[in-house]
Amino acid sequence: MTIDGSDSSPKGTAPTLVVGDMKTWVREGRDLPTVDGYHFIDISQLTPAFMRKLAPDIVLSALVGSNFDAVEIARKLGQMDFAGFYRVITQNVPDLDLVIAEVRNIAPLLDVDVIDLKDIFPEA
Repeated sequence: MTIDGSDSSPKGTAPTLVVGDMKTWVREGRDLPTVDGYHFIDISQLTPAFMRKLAPDIVLSALVGSNFDAVEIARKLGQMDFAGFYRVITQNVPDLDLVIAEVRNIAPLLDVDVIDLKDIFPEA
């Protein structure tokens, strides 16, 4: 499901949820990606009702956005008893262990890890 409510998940698969500042993207005229199995929502849409409806296996977000950070998302997911995986996407953060520890401190039962884009795109 994208910010406009359309569904992009292949049938029979659990979707991946991407949480970000989508309203700003739209307001700035950027197109939201359309990728099968991925749903893009604004942080304001991350509610228990939405999570029950979508039932994602994985939630992705940037470490920091213009109106949220990973700690806020982890807190919300923890309060919702989210049982899937939360992955924080970042690049060139000097102490990733500190980031993971801070997020885990907020939601200790949440399976959280960091995806560092420098490991995927070392030349970028």
